[in-house]
Amino acid sequence: MNASLAARDILLAQTESSRRSLVASEDALDSFIDRNFDRLQQEGGGDSLGALRGQLLTATASRLSAELQLTGAKSALSRGDWGALAQSLGDDALEALARQRKALGRRLGRANVGSPEKMDLRSQLAGMDEALKNRTQTAIARLQSDIVTLENDTRDARSGIRRLVLQGDLSSTSLTQIYELQQKAEIAQRQYATLLSRTRDLDAEAMVQIADSRIVSAALSPREASFPNTNLIMSLALVAALGVGTGLAFLNEFYVGGVTSVSHLAMVLPAPVATAVPRIDEKKGQFTVADTIVDAPLSVYSESMRRLRASIDQSARVNGSGCTVIMVTSSLPAEGKTTVAMALARTYALAGKSTLLLDADLRRPSLHKYLGLKPEYGFLDYLRDPGMLAEDAQFYAADPRSPVLAVLGRSRSEMPADRLLQSSLFENLLKNARAVMDIIILDTSPLLPVVDARYVAPHADVIVNCVRFGVTGQNDLRSAFAQLNDSIRPGTPIFSVLSHDESSVTGYRYDEYYTD
Repeated sequence: MNASLAARDILLAQTESSRRSLVASEDALDSFIDRNFDRLQQEGGGDSLGALRGQLLTATASRLSAELQLTGAKSALSRGDWGALAQSLGDDALEALARQRKALGRRLGRANVGSPEKMDLRSQLAGMDEALKNRTQTAIARLQSDIVTLENDTRDARSGIRRLVLQGDLSSTSLTQIYELQQKAEIAQRQYATLLSRTRDLDAEAMVQIADSRIVSAALSPREASFPNTNLIMSLALVAALGVGTGLAFLNEFYVGGVTSVSHLAMVLPAPVATAVPRIDEKKGQFTVADTIVDAPLSVYSESMRRLRASIDQSARVNGSGCTVIMVTSSLPAEGKTTVAMALARTYALAGKSTLLLDADLRRPSLHKYLGLKPEYGFLDYLRDPGMLAEDAQFYAADPRSPVLAVLGRSRSEMPADRLLQSSLFENLLKNARAVMDIIILDTSPLLPVVDARYVAPHADVIVNCVRFGVTGQNDLRSAFAQLNDSIRPGTPIFSVLSHDESSVTGYRYDEYYTD
């Protein structure tokens, strides 16, 4: 079968070559007659030959015009240009339908959205499109039929011209040339017919081959299935599942996943965990959950802030003399650092400490929103050019709900903020504030997206690093902690805070100590 099909493929290539030769030989005879038509007509064609020539030219011109018309109609149909389509086909009824559709389209554009009129116009437009398509298909089919008829007329005219030329009283030179071309055409026709017949024979031969094989004996039924080996596959699947599951759990626990407990955070970062701030929702009338420090001073949330304050006090000896600067930061945005900074500031202020809360996040200040204030000027304006501020311009305000003093931001910086935080203005402001305040809390930008917090860190006496429960990746935590550790002064304590804690760390045994 393969041998027969291979021979057929070879003959197919030869058949295609023979077909092209046949077409070329037929065209050569017609071309000779066209080039020498006047001479052949004088030698023996007469008026009949001229009449056939006129029919041939008319049929050829009409066919070319019809083909051009068909091409233009198909192009207009593909573009959906009904007006051009009607002009190409020369159909008055189609042109009238196209004008009606255009008018419907204009009425549809002016109709109100969702109105019954618009829905009715859309239905009419769909019906008009269907009518246009049907009319177009009919016109194109009629045009294609005309082209086929004109092609037949062209062939008939050429056959008649060839027959009259051969029947005429031609000169020996003309007869010799025509005979030679005619013989070439006949030879090409015979070769093409032979190759075509042989190709069909090989197709039939390939289909009637009989395989030279026989059944020696019937196959024996096996005692058990050779495939699939269920026990082996299940054992391998179990081993693979345990390995993949253990590997993914290891990666999630130590590298990829977020922190889900205080003990987990203590294992990830080499810094003591000062507190876990529970996740609570804002109450009606609150700008931020930090308002809970004032609204519910004996709540679990307020106690978590006092736990953070106690850790800072024990480490920095805040209860002695002098001012302590506390920097609150995080690895990434939206980890709760601004809320923690405000809640911690209110905790200190309510404990009798003179407290200044400074919005040092020049890239995205938000402290004024949490206080419900709209300052005319911001800390950025002061650092950028204090001389341009009016004499009564203020970028600081008192917390409406506690004794905290706040230095507020207003808008984002339009220039690199790290340069402003390295300026003498910033250093002098902190120096002057240290002289009159007990506690200064700096709410800074996150560590990984921008570098601003790394220039604020050397001014801090204590660092509070906020980590959001189950969100921040462990690799991000380690990278941010390394940057922070390289930026602070030697010996500066760093405390971790697990914010938005959703675990059940606060047990039911302590409920009697809290009042929400």
